[in-house]
Amino acid sequence: MKILIIFTIISLFLFPVVLHAQVTERPDTLIIMSVDSAKVVLTDTVIVTPPEPVKPVEVAPVVAPAVIPTEMPAESPEAKPQEMNQQAVEETQKTEEDKPAGEKDKGKDKKGKKNEIVFYTGANFTKLAASDAYETENGVGYQLGAYYKQGRFFYWQVGARYASSKIGYKPGGSPASTDFGSITVSDLDFPLSLGLNFTSFMNRVLSVRVFASAIPSVTLNVGDNTYGIDKDHVESFVMYGQGGIGVNVAFVVLEAGYNFGFNELLVGNSDSKPGQVFVNLGFRF
Repeated sequence: MKILIIFTIISLFLFPVVLHAQVTERPDTLIIMSVDSAKVVLTDTVIVTPPEPVKPVEVAPVVAPAVIPTEMPAESPEAKPQEMNQQAVEETQKTEEDKPAGEKDKGKDKKGKKNEIVFYTGANFTKLAASDAYETENGVGYQLGAYYKQGRFFYWQVGARYASSKIGYKPGGSPASTDFGSITVSDLDFPLSLGLNFTSFMNRVLSVRVFASAIPSVTLNVGDNTYGIDKDHVESFVMYGQGGIGVNVAFVVLEAGYNFGFNELLVGNSDSKPGQVFVNLGFRF
């Protein structure tokens, strides 16, 4: 075994010399092939198989995949509120459609008008307080006016009216068979009212209400009469208080109440406070 190892080592050192000698001396006995194609080298004595050359490993180029955008394009900041508003409107419409008919009308009425303008006319029945200086009874007069109303359950209103009041009158001590004459007093009133509307939830259909008013009144004129009473015998300013009820059906307005004077109507007479019942028919807008 040692001899074989020694022989192998000696052969490795002597192989180039022998190979050169063989190529020089005996070219016809040596077959040499290129490194790329030769597999076996033949000699007279030794057959050597050279190692196969290591071929370079070709690495395929890495191709990066195309980036696909995953984010959606940002919405326009102006378009988003519009879409939200449109969605809110559609939801409101659906909600209103799902409501029963009664609730729809109720909701519309709550969102409806809370202010009104009323034009009216009516009749009044006026007499003076009892006095030893005269006898009195109700006479029939009229009024016409307009007012502006604001509010729902609690409301206020302000207006103006022209009133012509006719007062049944005859001097004290007149014979029992003497007929009553009349005194006609025309004035301009400015009612300022506060009220409660008990059916405000259905105000546009039916309104039932009560009200109280303060009415400053300015005397305009006194009509001709057989008793010689003219404008100089009547107070130029009378303050009235008023209480009443009202019922509105659709656009029709009905009112009734009582006016009472806080001061006398006739100058120099301490018992001539006026009292008046009134009834009005009007239309509201």
